[in-house]
Amino acid sequence: MDTAVLGFFVPSSLIGIYSICWNVSAVLTLFSKSLLSAFFPEMSQLSETGGRKEIVSQVEDALSYTGLLVIPGFVGATIIGRGILSIYGADFPQDYPILLILVAAALFQSYYLQLINTMDALDRPDLSFRVNLIFVVSNIILNFTLIHFFGWSGAAFATLLSTAVAMVISFRMLLDLLDFSIPRRQIGCQIFSAIVMGIIVQSFNWALSSIGIDTQGLISVLASVALGGVVYFFILLTVSNSFRITVSRNLPISELI
Repeated sequence: MDTAVLGFFVPSSLIGIYSICWNVSAVLTLFSKSLLSAFFPEMSQLSETGGRKEIVSQVEDALSYTGLLVIPGFVGATIIGRGILSIYGADFPQDYPILLILVAAALFQSYYLQLINTMDALDRPDLSFRVNLIFVVSNIILNFTLIHFFGWSGAAFATLLSTAVAMVISFRMLLDLLDFSIPRRQIGCQIFSAIVMGIIVQSFNWALSSIGIDTQGLISVLASVALGGVVYFFILLTVSNSFRITVSRNLPISELI
């Protein structure tokens, strides 16, 4: 929708750059989207057999891990976003603010999709249709309005606002169906781990700059991504007992954890 509306206002070259920013942010949602396929069949079966308590547990588990990659991805994008975009060309780093807005939108979208996925599993596609309709209509209106006043950055803000609205509405609707709670502790552990990761990666980049190494070069960016990934999951394994148990249960050799 963003690129379709942008076609009325900006050159095609800017649309291409915008699409790259969206594609980078969309990579971070791959894990959360895989959860949709993993949780839907079981929740749907539980809905048929009346296992409401088990569905609540499933919803809370899904929300616990929805932000597993997107939360650190947003922190990482704030630090090395320019370096990631520079891989695509010298002109791309100037679009760093667009990338940050779209990554934030991807975070809201991940939770929003989990919520409407649960509605579908509960055999309430009518509710998910209403949320999606609100999302589409608000996205179209906001796109035309914000692009007109703020240019192509307005498209990114339109996506951010419409996904945030859809997330809030879907959350309220699902609360009317299920008495579930937000897994604040697990999400908090992910945010804490991402912040610690961000501090260490930023310090690493400062150290590289102090010895004259370009922090936006391909090798530096890949090194920052690798360091960030190792630090994030190490911290998360340290502070989150729930995450340690989940990883242990899914490793082929449980004694590793």
